[in-house]
Amino acid sequence: MRNLIKKLVRDPTTFTMEDTINLRTLYGNPNWVAPHFYLWECLQLALTTTGHILETGSGLSTLFLAAGAMHSKTHLTTLEHDPTYYYLTGKLLGDAKTSNTTLTLAPLARY
Repeated sequence: MRNLIKKLVRDPTTFTMEDTINLRTLYGNPNWVAPHFYLWECLQLALTTTGHILETGSGLSTLFLAAGAMHSKTHLTTLEHDPTYYYLTGKLLGDAKTSNTTLTLAPLARY
């Protein structure tokens, strides 16, 4: 898994659909991880955007968006309401050494 993450962050333009499927499988969490085609599309859109990206909810998609945003020299802000996913995603981003992402714990509130 570590090698695929390095490849994704180092040069996301060379990351293939097969790489996406493999990373998704190795990531685990089959009940909650985004489908491979969604992760792939997140990466493609982040690679071509010129503006700030806002994501609600975090996980493997955050890594794909962060890698694409780093390549396109933009910023990703991710809001996560669950402390467990906030911690896990923060660790994933730290291990990947992303530098363009703000991960914010944003608990849900009733009004």
